[in-house]
Amino acid sequence: ADCTLLSGNIVNKEGSCINVYGDYANSSETMPIFTMNGGNVVCEECFYLDAKKYGAKLVVNGGNVNAKELAISAFNNKDKAVDITINGGKLCSNGDYGITINGNYGGATVTITGGEIENGKCCAIYMPGQNTYSITGGKFTGREALVVKGGTWNITGGEFNATGEAKNPESPDGSGYSPTGDSLYIEDNYGEKTSQHNITMNISNAKFSSKNGYAMSCRFFNEAEGKQPAVVNLEENVHLTSAEDKKKICFANGFLGNVTGVDDDCIERK
Repeated sequence: ADCTLLSGNIVNKEGSCINVYGDYANSSETMPIFTMNGGNVVCEECFYLDAKKYGAKLVVNGGNVNAKELAISAFNNKDKAVDITINGGKLCSNGDYGITINGNYGGATVTITGGEIENGKCCAIYMPGQNTYSITGGKFTGREALVVKGGTWNITGGEFNATGEAKNPESPDGSGYSPTGDSLYIEDNYGEKTSQHNITMNISNAKFSSKNGYAMSCRFFNEAEGKQPAVVNLEENVHLTSAEDKKKICFANGFLGNVTGVDDDCIERK
């Protein structure tokens, strides 16, 4: 059944606070939906979604989320997927990721129109899966602001700020990602013969800034059969701000993808 949090406090010092499971549904066997309009959620892992039989949906319109680890974590399966919508509110975390969906199965829909996502330890948003993502607004702050390893992305707004130490990884991470301190980090190595994670990004009217690293970096490539190199289209009003000693964009570690809409002298190749 669907549930809405309007106000008040939900606190759990260990484990997850709110679980949305796709096998607990109403009599019409539809996807259960949890909506947060206000209030405060404080715990180790605040929201956990598991698609299971019917799928699972989370909508955050307002309120405050404070997580010791992850603010939102979610799992698809081979038949059903999750749906995450963030229209407002503030989600803070200090774990490996602010929000993430496990990359083993795709099909999820993620829509962000506003709000804030902050991670004091690692990246604000980490998305390895072959899902569909739409960001039209919001503010995202972390060691890296956005880390992408798969999916179709349409970004038409938002402010992405990275504050972490600049690093140049020598190898990719098969089950996570290698820290860089870059605002938008594309790690194009995720894929096997049975599960390619191809990346297509269309970006406009957005700001990417890194205090110590690159505004955008694209690294690695997995030459698994059927995998296509990443395609990134930088369209109108994309503002890229790197640290003073760096160019706007970095290509490194054998990246084979294509980035359009930027002058070649803005790209550093390693």
